[in-house]
Amino acid sequence: MEGKIPENLEAERSLLGILLYATYQIDEVSVLLRAEDFYKPFHAALYAAIVHQKDHGEPVDVVTLTAVLEAMGTKCNRAELVAIQAEAGMSTHATAHAHLILEAAARRRLMAVAYEVNDAAKDPTIPLADVLALARTVVERSDLPMTGAPDQNLDEFVDQEHSHDWLIGPTKAGELGLLEKMDRVLLVAEEGAGKSILLRQFGIMVSQGVHPFARVPIQPKRVMIIDLENPPRLAARKMAAIRDTTQKFCAEQNIPYNPERCRVIMKPEGLDISKRGDALWLTERVAANRPDLLCIGPLYKLHEGEDEKSSDVRQVQITLDKIRVRYNCALLMETHGPHESFSRNGKIRPSGSRLWIRWPEFILTLSQQDKSSREYWWLNHARGPRDERDWPTGLKRGSTFPWVPFGSGDIGE
Repeated sequence: MEGKIPENLEAERSLLGILLYATYQIDEVSVLLRAEDFYKPFHAALYAAIVHQKDHGEPVDVVTLTAVLEAMGTKCNRAELVAIQAEAGMSTHATAHAHLILEAAARRRLMAVAYEVNDAAKDPTIPLADVLALARTVVERSDLPMTGAPDQNLDEFVDQEHSHDWLIGPTKAGELGLLEKMDRVLLVAEEGAGKSILLRQFGIMVSQGVHPFARVPIQPKRVMIIDLENPPRLAARKMAAIRDTTQKFCAEQNIPYNPERCRVIMKPEGLDISKRGDALWLTERVAANRPDLLCIGPLYKLHEGEDEKSSDVRQVQITLDKIRVRYNCALLMETHGPHESFSRNGKIRPSGSRLWIRWPEFILTLSQQDKSSREYWWLNHARGPRDERDWPTGLKRGSTFPWVPFGSGDIGE
């Protein structure tokens, strides 16, 4: 036997009466509640008319609302509005009634979601992964109204445990760490500088428990490398050299080597995660592999737009932010810099939209120290970093690993 459709007509009628009596509460309630959250169509129309009148500075009374509803094509009996207002009396519990209405609306939407997922689950021709993806997306699409307890106050937030959640922590006491969970790092360099190789080296070493710069044992992490640009065979040849060097180093240091901790996806055709389909694919792949570190790029292959419209960039950023928050992973990304920014001795910036500059915690630029030599490179911050970390100031092309740091004490050399 099917259950009754969730509704609370009493709360709906009572709330409308309160708003007719105490119009000052309309602004507070309208932040929480929309007309489509009401179950009874007449109640929804009356609420929409009340909010419309208040938003436009027009009178909110029985006479005016009767005319507005009739103009909207909703049959209205003025005596009914008078009765609704009278029943509410002098009650001022508008938000309490609003939450009751929201809960009933949420339950109705969840029922609709359940029916849609249930139908897909029963169809053996639909892959399970697609059913699971549907289950996630229909909940988001249903736009459920949320209710619950108040959020943390200032003391509760500040006084909680807030030590670093390191992905790559300090190698010695008193030193800075390198990378924290949920960090966003963007590496900027000109074409052919070797930024893709640096990303692969970083990811492979971290997955095997080797600090990517200090080359000392660290806690191994799950890593996912998604290359959106290079042909698979070319990338495999480049990664083979890094894999072999890392494996040899692990053997020398008695560090267990485990390829399962590093997952690789090649999509040289790119993605467009400003669109729902590719955003779902990327989310599903991250969910399947659960990386601590996601290495992905270049950025321009994450959407199809040539001119990098702000709306596309923001949608890409929103998708990546949802992924890093949901799966508690750091993002290491790469992008090209405009050619002219390398010819000038000014600051290098990411190519494309300026929205990229404001987004990550760290924007690192890789540039030649000497134009006559491609051996030594600066690793600078294109914009002030949002936290202190132990990034090296320079890198050089190495004889073992493709990139090794240099600077204070020539680390690792």
